[in-house]
Amino acid sequence: MDATAYYAIGIPLYIVLFGVEALIGRARRLPGPSFAGSVSNITDGLGAIVVGMVIGPLMVALYDWAFHTFALVTWSGSWWLPFGVALVLGDLANYWRHRAEHRFAVLWAVHNVHHTPAELNLSVGMRHAWLSDTYAFPFYAVLPVLGIPTAQFFLAMVALTLYALFTHARALPFPSFGVLVTPQSHAVHHACNPRYVGKNFAAMFTIWDRLFGTYAALDPAEPPRFGLGRRGETHDAALAQWVGFRALLAGAASPHEAATDPLSARARGYVVAQLALLIAFSSYVYGLHGWPALAGGLLVLLAIIGIGGVLDHRRSARVFETIRLAIFVPAAALLVGVTW
Repeated sequence: MDATAYYAIGIPLYIVLFGVEALIGRARRLPGPSFAGSVSNITDGLGAIVVGMVIGPLMVALYDWAFHTFALVTWSGSWWLPFGVALVLGDLANYWRHRAEHRFAVLWAVHNVHHTPAELNLSVGMRHAWLSDTYAFPFYAVLPVLGIPTAQFFLAMVALTLYALFTHARALPFPSFGVLVTPQSHAVHHACNPRYVGKNFAAMFTIWDRLFGTYAALDPAEPPRFGLGRRGETHDAALAQWVGFRALLAGAASPHEAATDPLSARARGYVVAQLALLIAFSSYVYGLHGWPALAGGLLVLLAIIGIGGVLDHRRSARVFETIRLAIFVPAAALLVGVTW
């Protein structure tokens, strides 16, 4: 299976889990997720998989080339041993990549989209930086040298990504067993409180933060505050990918501002309908290859931009959506007919 297909299979499950989390959070009287924020996070994740359809195969090919060219170790016997090594060392590599993303401005410009929400819930786990894989390989380069086969490495990365998704679910806490990252400890990483900034970078194992001095426990006396403090952050998942670069080039100038007025019931209903259609269509597109995958991916990105425009109350949203649907409906029908 392609690298992105593993994530695509889980999309319906993610949506169900979002609902379960919301119900549990309501029962525990926790703040509920915002409508616009949750939709923005979900569409961000859908867009990340579309971009991954292009970048993913290149990363697989690069890793496979490095493995066959530079591997110094040959693993024999158990399939699970190199997978376990990949899981542990992959988490270590991810720790340093994540730490670099918070340290260097150009990498932060890519990564900061994950930290813009002023809330923390399961949907934030889907809010990925679309271009983060473009600079990932140097951090993981030691694994092909150690002879970790391509399949085991990428399955380990999928496992880390899926585990990290659940560390964003504050309403679904689970034990750390002394070594695992939990929603409680990851909330520290997302917090903007001064005492929590620059802490808890690991995705699965807290040992790396403890070993390198970046671990901090959540203090019950100081609840975490989330977000970057930027007023009116856009809910357009595509536009949000470039906000950090605008701030970087403009010397931290104000980002694109989104209207903060609540959506009307009619607009919310429209967004829900379009999101449902987008999820169904995306799940189909993620299994395609070649030009159908490219065409389907472009339709998905257009839908993401259209939904973002409605969430942001953009004046052009109605016109954009009218044109977009006039293109989307027949094009999607044609694509499904050709590839079915």
